[in-house]
Order: sequence, then C-alpha cells, then structure tokens
Amino acid sequence: MAQFYRIIFDAALSDPNIPHGRDGYYIAENGEYRLYDLAKAYSQALYDLGKGKSPDPTPFTADEAQKYFGVIRSSFFLCSFQTGLMYVA
Repeated sequence: MAQFYRIIFDAALSDPNIPHGRDGYYIAENGEYRLYDLAKAYSQALYDLGKGKSPDPTPFTADEAQKYFGVIRSSFFLCSFQTGLMYVA
C-alpha cells in the first residue's frame, strides 16, 4: 500500500491535473472487515491489559455518540480501487 501512495504522490507532483477533491479520493483496498470485528479485537486487548470492563464491545448510547462523534449517518463504507488503477497499471 505504501508503494501505491508513493505513486499517487509522485503523480500529483508531476501532473497538476491529477484528480483531487471529490474526484480524487485514493484508497488502497486490502480486503474487508466488519467494524464489530475491529471493536471486538481492541475491546479484548484493553480487557487483557486491565483497562476495559469487558472483553466484548458495547455500543455507545445516543448521547455518547452525539457527544464524541456528532451525528453518525452510516457505519457502512465501501471503497473501490478503480480510480487508483489508472496510475499503477
């Protein structure tokens, strides 16, 4: 993935017309995972270190979510490597 971002960086320096802004989100995909699986892993790690109350993740209350994150509209994100392919192909 580091090589991909180096290619994008070099392309941006050499070509002022490289897509950016709304048309220029470059994401290197490397499979997929569920956010729950991530939460489960760090909850277990924190519990093992004596820093968490439970090895299982617990959801935020609506008030906590608003306080820490503002409004959360979605927790499902899907990214595609298609835009970056034109620079690495």
